[in-house]
Amino acid sequence: MRPALAAAMWVGFVAAAAGTLLSLWQASATMADVPLFDSGPRLWAVFAGTSYGRFGLASLALLAAGAALHRGAERYARSHACRAALPCIVVLLAVCRVQSGHAAAGDALSMAAAVELVHVLSMALWLGTVLVAAWVVLPVVAASAASAAPARYLALLSHWATIALAGVLTTGLYNALRVLNAPAELVRTEYGWVLTTKLCLAGAAMALGGWNRFVGFPAAVAAGAMPLAAGKNLRAISAVLRIESIVLLVVLVAAAILGASAPPASP
Repeated sequence: MRPALAAAMWVGFVAAAAGTLLSLWQASATMADVPLFDSGPRLWAVFAGTSYGRFGLASLALLAAGAALHRGAERYARSHACRAALPCIVVLLAVCRVQSGHAAAGDALSMAAAVELVHVLSMALWLGTVLVAAWVVLPVVAASAASAAPARYLALLSHWATIALAGVLTTGLYNALRVLNAPAELVRTEYGWVLTTKLCLAGAAMALGGWNRFVGFPAAVAAGAMPLAAGKNLRAISAVLRIESIVLLVVLVAAAILGASAPPASP
């Protein structure tokens, strides 16, 4: 499993770096009010002259540091220091994301910024556990000769997904109350429609996760002594998790649109 997980981590680093660079490029074009492909010379102004650019540069530096640490963890199997430092990189990346958004616009140390940080980390934990389980771990296990259900892994997956879901729900409710003047704005404003769509998609992902937790996981564990049945159940779990991961990726798209839009409560 280690080579597959290591490769997935590299995919994550590349995707995160590409997304950061593209967002900075798009921001430079928007601020300069020029077409995207004419904004190259203005990138430095975004980097140096705006908090968005500075936090973007900090994110790229953190990703480079994370890649180096991951390489160290790959090369030195017992490098506990490298593995312990990687979660710190993730937290600092989330801080950069929050500080470049609406929540920290008024005060970098506000309650809104703290709640948004928990929201971003909770969403990352939820999507991360689902992506890794659906596309890396469970397919490898299901394709193995034994096809035994990894009961310990499924229990941990359920446990951490529940924690992430609780974090997303509580912080999401706080954010909705903070940015909306009235519940009617969920259907009366463009921002509200996007937020409503995001909430509906998140609800669908929760339903899929609930099916796995209360139906799929117990069935796979119960069939652990029967390799054929366990393998079939694991493939079903993987399929549901893959659908859930796609839904969550669309939720991230909605979140990106919200991040680039002014909330109704903004002056």
